[in-house]
Amino acid sequence: MFVEAAHEYAQIHGQEAALREFNNQNGQFIDGELYIFAYDSEGTTLALPFQPEVIGTDRWNTTDINGTAYVRDIVTTAQSGGGFIRYLYTDPADNFTIKQKLSYVMMVDQNWVIGAGIYFPDIQQKMTTYELASLVQNASEYVDADEEETALD
Repeated sequence: MFVEAAHEYAQIHGQEAALREFNNQNGQFIDGELYIFAYDSEGTTLALPFQPEVIGTDRWNTTDINGTAYVRDIVTTAQSGGGFIRYLYTDPADNFTIKQKLSYVMMVDQNWVIGAGIYFPDIQQKMTTYELASLVQNASEYVDADEEETALD
């Protein structure tokens, strides 16, 4: 809903006014750790309210500490109809600590993309296949041991 409201704002007010509002740290598109970011279709930063020093820079090949080219993923996901992407990013609400981030992105028009995401503070950056299998097995055993209704509560 947050990204859709920003999309509507951009449609009504135009790109220049929307980007001014998205980059305003006291604006209506900042809500705690939630904020709107924007890139053009080539990966140039258009809005990043807590990192104004990168506005106007090309971040197409920027990667997170796991090597994920997240700006490229943001643009390509938005161009493919929009959706969710996951990557590691600094949380401005927590001294720019690197955390897992799940973002929803969408195109405003064919030239630029907007998005917003939430941070997950206590999720391991990588999980081994064994750890994932163990987690699924434990969940399966829990469901088998309890009634399904209880397990889902």
